[in-house]
Amino acid sequence: LMYIESRPLGGRGKASQGEAFFTAPNPPFGATFTYHLKDAFKSRKKIREEAEKEAVKQKKTPPYPTFDELRLEDEEEAPAIILTVRDDAGNVVRRLDGSNSKGFSRTSWDLRYPSLRPVSSSGSGGSRGSGSGHLALPGKYTVTLAKRVGGVETMIAGPDTFTAVPLNNATLPAADRPALVAFQKKVGELQRAALGAARVVADVKDRIELMKNVLDDAPGAPSHLRSVLLTLEEKVKIIDRAFNGDRTLQSRFEATPPTFLDRINDVVGDLWTVTSAPTGTHMKNYEIAADEFGPLLADLKTLVTYDLKAIEDSLEVIGAPWTPGRIPEWKK
Repeated sequence: LMYIESRPLGGRGKASQGEAFFTAPNPPFGATFTYHLKDAFKSRKKIREEAEKEAVKQKKTPPYPTFDELRLEDEEEAPAIILTVRDDAGNVVRRLDGSNSKGFSRTSWDLRYPSLRPVSSSGSGGSRGSGSGHLALPGKYTVTLAKRVGGVETMIAGPDTFTAVPLNNATLPAADRPALVAFQKKVGELQRAALGAARVVADVKDRIELMKNVLDDAPGAPSHLRSVLLTLEEKVKIIDRAFNGDRTLQSRFEATPPTFLDRINDVVGDLWTVTSAPTGTHMKNYEIAADEFGPLLADLKTLVTYDLKAIEDSLEVIGAPWTPGRIPEWKK
């Protein structure tokens, strides 16, 4: 059954009620897949260790692994179970991590597309199981079970078919559900690009700050190079204000107009938690955000591809210490 889960306490579970407030978890939302593994899939290291234990039981001396074998163990990707959900046309909708444990296991799909937020080094953001997008369309889906051992993925069960059906308890249900999902996908793609570009802006600011420090310490740096870098920094500040707003005004509690990111996040915040059609305000916010973001993205690409690279190339020519974003040159 497809529906929007209620949060009567304002958040998931207990929300902010504290441990003295008794609650019990609901069953997992969405489609729950149950599967059985006769044995867990083992890594090279696990197989070797079990063979060594067996040799000791038989009072034999286990062979010492070669360094090449140990290196393969150290660099091996851990065995994993992957469940893949596809729509009626065979398109992949979601990939889920399952448990690689002996016996019965269960994994649930929340009937949503994956998150399109940037992925961080910790694996949060858009990685599997760490975030979701908007609800998928009602209809028939299939799920397959696969193992990934030694980096090779092999299907081991499925496909099994199931149907996602709306609960039909919405106060204002969308008259055209496919149109709603199409608009949500369009907004999600804009959010994906905009949030990714925002990360680039933050990265460029850090790179420029480090280059300023390098120029102060590099004895062979020409005087005009710092002026060029400061000019580039001003361009980045203008782009940053367009992305994140005027912090000078914000810190003094002055009214500031919404940025295009504000507009995108407002639409996502509304439409990811309802099954109603987008309002005129939602569609207008999308159009304004798209119109503002397009030129900014073009300016950012030019700045990173040409302007910033030109300065980094100049730093390399004068033998300045390494800064993020460039590969050192060296000749014997």
